[in-house]
Parts: sequence; structure tokens; C-alpha cells
Amino acid sequence: MKRLVLLGLVCLFAWSCRQEPVAAPAPPETPADPPAQAETPEPPAVEVEPPEGHPRLPDDAGQYAPSLVRSDDVTAEDIERMRNTTLCATCHEGAARTWAESAHARSSFDNPYYRATVDAFREARGNQASRFCAGCHDPLLLLSGAIDEPVSPRDPLASAGITCLVCHGIENVRADGNASYDLRTTDPLFPDPGDEGSVARHRRRMASDSLRTAKLCGSCHRSFAGPAMGNPHHLLGIDDLGAWGTSAYGGSRGAILEGEIEARDCRGCHMKDVPAPRDMAAHDGMIASHGVPGAHLGLSRDPAQRAAVQQMLVGAATIDVAAARTGSEWSYPAETASSLLGDVSVDVVVRNQHVGHRFPGGTRDIQDTFIELVLLDAEGDVVASAGDAHGGEGLAPPVDPTAFRLRAVVLDEDGSPERRHFVHRFVAGGFDRTLGPRESLVVRYTGELPRAVRRVRARLYHRRHDRELAALACRATRRDRGYQRGRAIDGCAPPELTLVAEAEVSLRADATSGAGEANGETRGDSARPAWERLCDLGAARMRSLQEQLDEARPPLEAALELATAPFERAQVRSLLGRLAGKQGRTDEALAHLDAAEAVTGRHPAIDRGRGDALAQVWRFDEATAAYARVAEDSGTDTIAWRDLARAHGSAANNEDALTAATRGLALAPHHGGLLRTQSLAIPPEHPRYRIAREAFLDHRRHDQQPELLRACQERDEECRRDRAPIAVVPLRVH
Repeated sequence: MKRLVLLGLVCLFAWSCRQEPVAAPAPPETPADPPAQAETPEPPAVEVEPPEGHPRLPDDAGQYAPSLVRSDDVTAEDIERMRNTTLCATCHEGAARTWAESAHARSSFDNPYYRATVDAFREARGNQASRFCAGCHDPLLLLSGAIDEPVSPRDPLASAGITCLVCHGIENVRADGNASYDLRTTDPLFPDPGDEGSVARHRRRMASDSLRTAKLCGSCHRSFAGPAMGNPHHLLGIDDLGAWGTSAYGGSRGAILEGEIEARDCRGCHMKDVPAPRDMAAHDGMIASHGVPGAHLGLSRDPAQRAAVQQMLVGAATIDVAAARTGSEWSYPAETASSLLGDVSVDVVVRNQHVGHRFPGGTRDIQDTFIELVLLDAEGDVVASAGDAHGGEGLAPPVDPTAFRLRAVVLDEDGSPERRHFVHRFVAGGFDRTLGPRESLVVRYTGELPRAVRRVRARLYHRRHDRELAALACRATRRDRGYQRGRAIDGCAPPELTLVAEAEVSLRADATSGAGEANGETRGDSARPAWERLCDLGAARMRSLQEQLDEARPPLEAALELATAPFERAQVRSLLGRLAGKQGRTDEALAHLDAAEAVTGRHPAIDRGRGDALAQVWRFDEATAAYARVAEDSGTDTIAWRDLARAHGSAANNEDALTAATRGLALAPHHGGLLRTQSLAIPPEHPRYRIAREAFLDHRRHDQQPELLRACQERDEECRRDRAPIAVVPLRVH
């Protein structure tokens, strides 16, 4: 693992702590040796489990609402100590140096991308409403109360970012998101390096049990908007934590049957060891990188940080020219076609191969990850293309209607896509074409080709911000409130483009080769085993509309013919079983799944396939047994608990439904489906029935969402085309 919809005034892939870049350790500005008898203050209260048979309710309140931060009494001295990162750099040069290049260090008003959106939010909703943003982006402005007033460019807190003593002062975290952490701001017990006792006390104070958990990162890398922020309805935003918990990287194996994948938390991918010979926390001269590289290319000029970000991006996903059609005949895989001429289609598959949350992740509505497809004749001349005009330079938004982008779209009150990340305009979710961990997506390109095509090349590119937001960031940079402190981010520099993946196929040299012979050439990601590529295509086509599901069958059947190893065939049979279950062919589904299990032994992905197949035909009593095995095996998987809760509820097992729902809500307290099942499972005479019902109604899908989607589809090409589970993109013929 090298590496939600909407909001996230929260930085992508970020977890740690900045103020100004640290060139070298500086003398401490306050005494380093605390009184020998200094007492460690009591931490803030931790969350309490609800009593048996009671609902679990989301947390929407707090002293800094609408942010969910909780803290002890904060003094001006506490704020200054948290701001002054040189105090930490004295002993932790390596951590401070890498942190100074991180997205955490540039999370506040000195980041023009953030400032452009938060200024718009504050103008529309008022300063106090922006506490919602500040809990994660500007914690010192929040804790000091300065966020409630106009923020001056000269205020050093406006460029402090997420400092060392913010992350290391967190004593407890809750699963809600929107900065759902408990922070202790009092004396961190700075030690005397020569006094082992004071060093030990400092370590205990700075390294809570929460610090090394995915939940710590999830307290900010999960977000939502709603009435508390002035939005008319609850909307889930970033949820990197939830996506990770449903994946093999988070320990859940219920999504798909495949080989063993090493479980890793956020630190395992984003905080790899780097040299730090002068850091007192180093082990063998190495320390976990506090640069926390993810996808923020362009925030740092440091070569090491830029290289780390590039390493995270390149190869994070795969792309494949998976299948091709001339006339009515499909070729699986694409290179088995002799040529493409006349009425053609090409299926391009993108798979999230290595990212432990959605790809692209974080604030998915402002991502610019797109596919470029080029079809060439025997002389190498371009016959047709799509998306190739999207990758140009500059800040002006490109006009390329053939560019398919992996992003989420949020709708405003008129049903128009809000593409500038103006959170105050968010009304309802539109659609999401990003990919969960190990998930695949297919885009179909069609056209009438005047000349024969012999080669097809596909590339996947990524820009952290689309150029509409980049233009806003440029204007924010040029305003008087430019926040040009330290090594400022150039908001007028065009967002950098990264080639994530590429693939190319050459078609068969003649038309006499037998069907299914993959004797055309393949390069890049298309050079993977054909059976594996066809599994990805079949899984992607299974995300289609019900009436089009059978399009997934041919590539999976072809994959079954090509797979030779028993486990490979079990993987294909598992997908065929899932497909049959979706189509209501229960006996066929169970037969495929039984055959797969005979090879692999019991596996959560096979159990989920059984549960889905049985639930599809309302055999809920049987489905609950399969779902229960998945949930118990994959304890961090909200989808598993959602499925189990629904099945129990549908079988009228209300007590079990409530138990499963509350287990799931412990992982994702604002999950609308789980809140619905919980409210239905509680009897009306229960003392908390009304409040549980209100929690569900507050989190249900917007009543006007279908109407808004229809309006979007009628007047916006992106909505009209990309809303479909399988987008059909017209080729530009040259």
C-alpha cells in the first residue's frame, strides 16, 4: 500500500503537525526543565459506550461547535507554546524538518487554495461558522478565539498550521470526524535531556494511546456538513477513515477474494522512516517522516518531500485497455482484436491498486484525475482520441468534453455542480466516480473510425486541484491578504501534473488468429496476466445498472478459461457468484461460491457473496448467518455491520438489528443507513426512540436529491454522461 464528497476543508493525506521551516535547532525560549514534582493534568473525558439496547447517537455539539474539538481551559501561554515549533525542534530536528515541508504545515490561511474557499465560506456564513473548518485546518485560531473575528495576514496563528503540540497533545479521539479529538494544551513537560526521569515523563505526556492509531487521522480525515454549518441537510464529505476500514489494508477481507494483503494503518504508508541522526526520538538514526507525503505535489519545494509525494502517486492506480468491439463483436482482452474500424468501442479500466482509501482521496470534488486515450494507425498517426486536450498548462479551465475525470460532484440548490469547493453552496450529493480500495471502474469510449486502428494507448494523470480552484487560489494570492510569510505557496503556479499509470496494446497482426489468443503486444499495466485484467473488467461492469449486469459475464467467463492456478480460478468463480447473486440467480450464485470455498476455505468475501445473493431474494434469515461471519471477521468494516443490521431488521430480529447497528455506528456515527436501521429497530415506547428517529431523519438523503440530479442531467454534460455507472465517452475523430 504505497501509497468523501465533498468537503474537506481538510488536507488530503495529512496527519501531523508547522509553523515556519526549521533550518536548524534553536535555543529553547522557555525553560526546558519543568519542576521535578510537576503533576500531569487529568485528560479530557473519553467517550462512553451506550448501555445495552440503547441507540448510539452522533456527536454534533461541543465547546467549539460546529467543530467537535474538546479541550481543557486554554491560556495565551498555551497558544504561544503550541505555535512555537522551535521548542520542539531543539530535540527533534528530524521530525521538525520534515514536518516543515508537510501539508500540515501549510494547512491554514497561508495556503491560497484553502484560503480561497474558507474566505468564501466565512463571507457567506459568518466567522463563527468557520470553526467547522478551523478544528482541522486552524486549530490555534480556533482555540484562541481568533477564528471568530476577521483574521489578519499579520497574525502568526494564521500561518501556524497543525503544529507539533496539536497532534502530540491529543489524548483521545472519537469516530465522528470534524476534528473529533480531545486536546490537552497544558504544559508538555519539556525535559532536561540529561534527566531520564523528566524525559520519561515528557514521553508519556506526548505519546498518548491515540497517537499511533488510524482514528487519530480519521478525526480530521472524516468530515461532514449540515445544519450546524448552515447547510440545509447532512452531507458526508471526506471519509478516508471509513474507506480504509472497509479494505484489506484496514483488516477487512469482505470486499473481494484475492491474495493476502498486508494490513497497514495511515502511518504505515504516509509516515515511513527517514534519516534523522540529530533527533532524540530516532531509532538507529531513523524517524517516521512527519512530512506525511500524500498527493500535495506543489506545496513544497524540498526535493526529498517532492520525491516522496511522487512515489505515493506513481503506480497508485492501474489503467488497462481491457476490451474492444468492432460491430457487434467484443474481443477479450483488447489485443485479441485484429483491428478497429467503423463502429467501435473500447473499454478502459482503472483500478485503485495501492491506496488504502478512495483514489483520489480527501476532498474528492476538487480532484483533477483524468484519463487520456489515443488510438493510432499502423503509421503511428492519431485516428481518434479523448481527454488529450485536458492536460494543458496554465490556469484557464480547459474545454475538453471528452475528458473523463475521477472525482465527486456536489450539487447546489439549483442542481448545478459546485466545482469550486464552496461548501456553503453544497445542498446534495450528485455522484462519485472515485475508487475505493482495490475497486475498479470502466469507461467506454465509442466512435466511428474512418481508418483502421492498430494501437491503443491509455494514460491516467493526476492534478491535486482542478484549474477552476487554482484560478481562485491565484486571485487569493494577489489580494492584500496574501499571507506571504516564510516560504509561501505560489497560488498562481499551474497545478503540477503527474502521470500515475499508462498502458498500451497492439492489436493482432492478422485476422486469422483464433478467438481468445492474446497474441497482440501489451505494455505497461496491460502487460499484466490477461485473466487478472478480465477480472478487473468484470468487477467494474458489475457496478452497472441492473439491466446491463450481464455485460460482466463474458469477460469473467473468458477469465475463467485463462486462469490456471486453483486460487486464480477460485477468484473468478467468486466474482461469477457475486454476479449471479445480483441477478437473482441464487442457486447458480451459491454453486460458484461453494466451488471457490472448496479451494480457499472459509473467506469473508465468499460469505458476503452468499449474504448478498440470499438477501437479494429476501432469504434474510439465511443471509444473517453469512453476514455475521463477515462482520465478526472484519471488525472495522462499516459495510459489514450495515449489511448485517439490515438483514436482521428485514428478518424482524430487532434486538440483533440494534446490536449490529450500534456496532457499526461506533465506527461511523453519522452513517445514514445505520442510523435508519437503528431507528427502525427501537420500539416506539423506548425512552430514546424519538431522538434516534430524529438522528436518522437528520442524516437521510436529501428529499430533493432526485429532482436536483435530474436538473443537473438536463443541463450539464458531465452530469448527463458521468452519472451513469459506466460512462460512455464519444471519441474525437481526427
